[in-house]
Amino acid sequence: MNLPTCHKLGVAGCISILLAVGSLGYVFSMTPARGRCELTTAGKLIAVLAQGFAGEGRAVLASKGGVYGSIVPKELVIPWARPTTPAPPWLEVQDQPNAKEEHIQNTLNERMEVDFDGLSLSTIVKIIRSKFKIPIFLDTKGLLDAKIDADDPITLRQPATKLGDVLKQLLSPLGLAYQVHCESIVITTKSQSANVVRFYDLSYILPDNGLVSELIYSIELMVTPDEWQSAGGTSSIATIGSMMVIRAQPESHDAIARLLRAISKQSPANMKRRVVADAPEIE
Repeated sequence: MNLPTCHKLGVAGCISILLAVGSLGYVFSMTPARGRCELTTAGKLIAVLAQGFAGEGRAVLASKGGVYGSIVPKELVIPWARPTTPAPPWLEVQDQPNAKEEHIQNTLNERMEVDFDGLSLSTIVKIIRSKFKIPIFLDTKGLLDAKIDADDPITLRQPATKLGDVLKQLLSPLGLAYQVHCESIVITTKSQSANVVRFYDLSYILPDNGLVSELIYSIELMVTPDEWQSAGGTSSIATIGSMMVIRAQPESHDAIARLLRAISKQSPANMKRRVVADAPEIE
């Protein structure tokens, strides 16, 4: 079998790290910087995304069908020592189901036909509140500070569309956004619902750095997937040692913290690195 060749894209002069993908028998190179390497064999392409976690040399085998698993060379898997300090608040919080907020989230997925012709935002909010029987309010002070008049006419016509998408289409041109907060939907300015930075020490929940790529992939796939930079949004994730730094909406942080708490309850025996036994070739 011919060895695949790797074409490093975009980053000149980077140091290549040779990796042997054991059971696949492939040898390829990648850079520690963010970029993309392409593996080819027998004239066919296997895509390899080289995610540059500052020298970890991590790679993720990917194809049109999705990610197959992260590959971290054994010598680059760094064990983490769990801190002896008390667990951080995001890990200690006890998840209690909130029936009201769950109902609101479900309602945001319900569909409605939209025929707003010159209606004010305050009137539209009343219509939505009446139709779906959910608490939805305007942040009047935030709108006033931003000099946005809730009585200005709005025109929007749409076939049956998810309520959440309707709200985005209504609010985005006005510089507004909605958020589920305190068992209600609150419409406020984008600056009031801006991204915030929070820190998560992964050594509390993972034994080493071997699953970091899969964790980040899962977060960007499952938690507000359209908000991440990889999808054209403004939210971002970076890692420094065992510290994961995330810049995202407060609601996204809440969902991420719930995911991390669920991971912390997994058996350590189930938290091993994924070994790629085979990856289908891409035409």
